[in-house]
Amino acid sequence: MRFSKSVVLVGILCLFAATASAQITRISPSEVDIATEEFMNIFGSNLLGGVATYVVYDGFYSVEPSAGNATHLVAYIPTEVSVVGGEHTLVVQAVDATGTRTYGPVTFTVRSPEPDPNAPPQLSLQEFVVAEATSSDGAVVVYEAFASDASGPVPITCTPASGDVFRVGITTVRCSATNAGGTTTGSFQVLVVDTNPPVVTVPDNIVSDDQVVTFTATAVDAIAGPVTVTCSPASGSTFPQGTTRVTCTAIDNHANVGVGFFNVFVTGGPPALQLPDNIIEEATGPTGAVVTFTATAADGSTVTCTPASGFTFPLGVTTVNCSATNGSGTTNGSFTVTVSDTAGPIITAPSILEVEATSPAGAIATFVVTADDLVDGDVPVTCNPASGTQFAFGTTDVVCTASDSRGNADIVAFQVIVQDTTAPEVTSISVTPNTLWPPDHKMVNATVSATLVDAVDPAPTWTIVSVSSNQPTEGTGDGDQPVDWVITGANTLQLRSEWSKGKDRIYTITIETRDSNGNVGTATVEVKVTNQKRRPTLS
Repeated sequence: MRFSKSVVLVGILCLFAATASAQITRISPSEVDIATEEFMNIFGSNLLGGVATYVVYDGFYSVEPSAGNATHLVAYIPTEVSVVGGEHTLVVQAVDATGTRTYGPVTFTVRSPEPDPNAPPQLSLQEFVVAEATSSDGAVVVYEAFASDASGPVPITCTPASGDVFRVGITTVRCSATNAGGTTTGSFQVLVVDTNPPVVTVPDNIVSDDQVVTFTATAVDAIAGPVTVTCSPASGSTFPQGTTRVTCTAIDNHANVGVGFFNVFVTGGPPALQLPDNIIEEATGPTGAVVTFTATAADGSTVTCTPASGFTFPLGVTTVNCSATNGSGTTNGSFTVTVSDTAGPIITAPSILEVEATSPAGAIATFVVTADDLVDGDVPVTCNPASGTQFAFGTTDVVCTASDSRGNADIVAFQVIVQDTTAPEVTSISVTPNTLWPPDHKMVNATVSATLVDAVDPAPTWTIVSVSSNQPTEGTGDGDQPVDWVITGANTLQLRSEWSKGKDRIYTITIETRDSNGNVGTATVEVKVTNQKRRPTLS
């Protein structure tokens, strides 16, 4: 797909119901600053149409996506939308041979700065308008021009006015608007062009017994009216027996050329060939394209053509030579077959690539993007940023382009999302003391120490969140106390030095780790209350 500016939809915009399961799941960005050039990323499923795809803003401004695939479209936000603050809508129209699937609407916001009540008006003008001439005077051109200030719309005056007749060529439209804060002026250009050639009307194929053949050919141009037609051979020429191709041309005053063809068959000689016009065919592979055609002789003689119909014609122009023979002789003729390549390569790329951050700077992301061309096969792809680049934390748009040997190009975009979903790693954890003795039912102060590392957060935090025991905390016998532990701080607590039935008690202390992106992990450390008769070595 290629970048295209916005086109104002004229008439009634018909929105057909979606005929396939699809949706828009999200758009990015959801907010843009006013009057900035911005591209909208649209994510969903089954977004591409088999015939065409459009993104329609506010039910009025339509653009073709500049890049995308079935799950991700990239579309320019029209100037007419980006200069108007507030909430806007967009829908995706996927046009298929059987109708139009419409998804949306979804909304986004154009942020407006607080207006200055004393400022002169702001103008909203089109950048450049192109219109096709409809007469020798030019064309009636309708354009959009607006002015506004802090209080709302302001009257705007433009010369020439919208709806005036613009001459062929470039005309500068100058606009101005005035309020108490002053006058604002601006301009844009209107280009009226004549690109349509004259329509040449020629007779049907002529069969004549007389070698002197006359005929009439005419040409009419939408701008210049009737124009002179030149035919070769000219009307009234002496034509040889057999078939002669007559070519008639007409040129208007803007150098647009119209062409018409017909055949003159003079009987009484070799057979008249009836050959197709020059053929243009799109390549279907690296060897060109299979082209079929029909060549006949007026008297039913067998026609032989080289190359024959059904031959695989290579890229470029090939002349097909044909001949037919009867008792009076042989007639030769020719036409050309041009096999062209106008289709660009097809790029295959991920829609979204999620990568885990390896440092506060982000992560190195690698990806594979390929392009296949119908004629050239695999072609190189250039992506910006490239695979293997250090991507910053967050979302980065990657734009990839590929061109074939004839300059046909394709462009796609996808997103690399560098995220942090990994909790801090506990590299060491200990508690002091880690053994309690004697089991005298008294509370003992303990301190937990832990060392943490995290790929993104240089200073992850931790705190004691719970304590458990491998023995009951009540009913353990003489001296039993109701509370066996108290968490006194982020890394401190008190544990009761007691055990049950002469067996060691194990306290399990759990800490919770947390980084700046909210990832949470846990780790544990144990303290033993020993039942040894003698004092153990305590740490």
